[in-house]
Amino acid sequence: MQNAIKKLKKGPDGRYTNVVEVMTDLDVLIGSFEKIISGPEYADLRAGGPKKLNMQFFKDIQERMRNGTYEFTPELKLKPKSRFVSKKKYLRAMARERKRR
Repeated sequence: MQNAIKKLKKGPDGRYTNVVEVMTDLDVLIGSFEKIISGPEYADLRAGGPKKLNMQFFKDIQERMRNGTYEFTPELKLKPKSRFVSKKKYLRAMARERKRR
């Protein structure tokens, strides 16, 4: 994954120009898949030991992503472990703390 990040090229305006090429590299796709299934929610999938990956599956995804025909599935909404605070509430709390000092 580190080598893939090094392949990114910046354009004259500072934005990266070859993100799709790097993102659809087979090594990046396989590394991302392995990172996802290493999580605790996929323990039952890893229980049988290492699985043989179907390279044609990743090649198909690569082709569809480069053609622009790949449809991303919606992400799962998981309950956060910690409570998130809106920026407005955070700024108010910080202002109150500054007043106390």
